[in-house]
Amino acid sequence: RGRVPHLHRFLRRNIFFSHRDLTNLLDCVEQKQPIYLYTGRGPSSTAMHLGHLIPFLFTQWLQQAFDCPLVIQMTDDEKFLFKGEYTDETGDNLEHFQSLTMENARD
Repeated sequence: RGRVPHLHRFLRRNIFFSHRDLTNLLDCVEQKQPIYLYTGRGPSSTAMHLGHLIPFLFTQWLQQAFDCPLVIQMTDDEKFLFKGEYTDETGDNLEHFQSLTMENARD
């Protein structure tokens, strides 16, 4: 169905970082049901680094293998919920996380 010549090197070497519902996804593929993939990150600095690239590259390979849409989420709101601050004097710092998201999207 997809457009990849061979298994990704992570799969060949049995390297996995994390996944969610991969079994369900593979069941849908076998049943020829439509699927989509998603990945993303919660920005915590102004720049992305090489380590951030790894899940993006693997998910891109999965997109090509399954010939399906891919969604990349930048979760500034989730990062704010867990790391954000609020004071009566200054309010919240959601704009800080929004600016990190914009910088990461540029990368």
